[in-house]
Amino acid sequence: MGRKVAVFVLTLSMLIAISSVPLVGVFRQSGGHNVVLGTQVKSIPADYVLAAPINITSDDEFNTTIWSGSGTEVDPYVVENLNITSDADCVNIVNTTKHFEIRNCFFASVGTLYSYGVRLRNVTNGAVGNCIIRQKNAGIACDELNDSIISENTIFNCSSGMGASLMSNVTISGNTIYNVTIGMQFYLAINSDVVHNTVFNCTWSGVQLGYGSSNSRFAHNTIHSIKGIYSIDSGIQMWFSSGWIVEENTLYDNHCSIDMAIVENCLIRNNDISNSSNGIVALTSNSNVFDGNAFSDCVLGMYFHDCTDCVLLGNTFSDCESGVRFHECNNCVLLDNTLSDIDYRGIEIYDSTEFNVTGNSLDRCGITIDGLTVLSWKHLVIDNTVNGKELGYFIDESDRVIDGTVYGAVYLVNCDGVTVQNGEFHNGSMGVCIAFSDHCEVVDCEVHGHLYGGIKVFYSEDCVLERNIIYNNSRFWRENGGIDLGFVTNCKITGNRIYWNQQSGISDHPGMTAINCTIVNNAIYNNSGHGISIRGYDNTIYGNAIGWNEEGNAIDSGSDNTWDNGIDTGNWWSDYNGTGEYTIDGNAHSVDRYPNVLPNGTPSFPLDPIGGFSVEFLALAGGGVLIAAIVLFIIFKRRRTP
Repeated sequence: MGRKVAVFVLTLSMLIAISSVPLVGVFRQSGGHNVVLGTQVKSIPADYVLAAPINITSDDEFNTTIWSGSGTEVDPYVVENLNITSDADCVNIVNTTKHFEIRNCFFASVGTLYSYGVRLRNVTNGAVGNCIIRQKNAGIACDELNDSIISENTIFNCSSGMGASLMSNVTISGNTIYNVTIGMQFYLAINSDVVHNTVFNCTWSGVQLGYGSSNSRFAHNTIHSIKGIYSIDSGIQMWFSSGWIVEENTLYDNHCSIDMAIVENCLIRNNDISNSSNGIVALTSNSNVFDGNAFSDCVLGMYFHDCTDCVLLGNTFSDCESGVRFHECNNCVLLDNTLSDIDYRGIEIYDSTEFNVTGNSLDRCGITIDGLTVLSWKHLVIDNTVNGKELGYFIDESDRVIDGTVYGAVYLVNCDGVTVQNGEFHNGSMGVCIAFSDHCEVVDCEVHGHLYGGIKVFYSEDCVLERNIIYNNSRFWRENGGIDLGFVTNCKITGNRIYWNQQSGISDHPGMTAINCTIVNNAIYNNSGHGISIRGYDNTIYGNAIGWNEEGNAIDSGSDNTWDNGIDTGNWWSDYNGTGEYTIDGNAHSVDRYPNVLPNGTPSFPLDPIGGFSVEFLALAGGGVLIAAIVLFIIFKRRRTP
């Protein structure tokens, strides 16, 4: 209830605020009264007849010389070709049932925005078509409108373009609205269609679909260039909405194309959404279906917070920074969606429960699941693919060996004694993720090119990462790097080659530290962050070759971590000068008491290759990594070149 009251108060305050917003128009007149519509020019015919404002308060008042016709369906009352320029309401019609048409007219104010172009209240069987309206508080405003048509009008330089509440069996079609604060507003619509309209250049929202609706459609409209002065400006704003069908619309170049708050039982389908900061944002919205929408070139395709029972079916996401994100949502379904070329996360499900994720195809991205309890990880995740391979999502497994060659990515959730081996995981969101699991291993795998990170171990104990090659992860977003540890104890990381990751080679997550882990005999070099970043305590780190990492070879922000074996062996450091102890950066004031020099370009050094690598690898890897980096750069440039 508190959230609803807050949104209502916000809405009311903004409605009050916009009534005083000054607007600068692009209307120009010269000779034949030309109206500029972006790049289009629509003429006001010179034979328009100057007229006074029209005020009708009953059916009997249509019977004047200004109206032709008899008011029947086949012979409606008609008024046309009028030029009414007045600071009063140009047309005000109230409490009528006769058929009438207002067509081919021009309505404008002299110098104020505090009146209406056309105002209809408790009207049945009306029509307004092919009119031009400018410089009004609202172009067309309707209350209790029934069995009526509003079509082919052009409205601009107004505070609000067009609005209707309590409308039944109404068609709003073919209108063009621009240079206004709010383009269109519709509330409590029954059996009505809003179709084939164009709305652009609004300073708040293009369209507002609010409150209840029954069997009403918003379809085949074009909404674009909604990037105004308000932070919540959006192409379609749906607040306190229900029952709308929003389909086959084109939305582009908007701050947010569809903004939903407290929305229920709506169908959003087959819309084309592109070049927007946010495609669809849904807050506290339940039981909505999103079917067949296409998202491209968006910063974030879809975002859901505190939503329940929503269904995403057959949507496509391409060339977006992020595909779809869920935060604190429940019982949602993602079925047969396609995501490709996503720069950050493909599908992210965070602190959410009871999801069904089935049959989704992810190319050059993947699925990221996160949360602080095991219930946030126990979802039905089946028949999904990552780069053409099956996504392996294993829950409650024990004492099993998984052939990694079969999978594009692997998740182990609440498992015990499971080994993943011989996999090549590349160009997804994350290669391998272990969560709430014990005694699990990742062995002899190659993990590279991931958007979010290479290997993540979370809330787990006694796990082993051994002889893996981990490179070029967090390709576009520097977050997790090569290996990310969170609330991990007694884990062993040994014999891995970890390089060219866009964050630290090995790190424990902020606020989620590693405890009593062993990091031994790894090659960790040329990462963009630190080679090793530790925030936890009682970890032992020695026998590693650590060199040429951009932010520093190591940082220790924890306590009681040991950077040598306590006898005679520390680590090999590219920035060690060969004299005395090696000081580790960070407020722990740690030191390596037995450091060794890691020379640049030296073919060998005195390191016992217990971990399965040798310095010959390092010498060759320097050139190999450079070649790989160049190849990746060329591929990336080709992919991004239009």
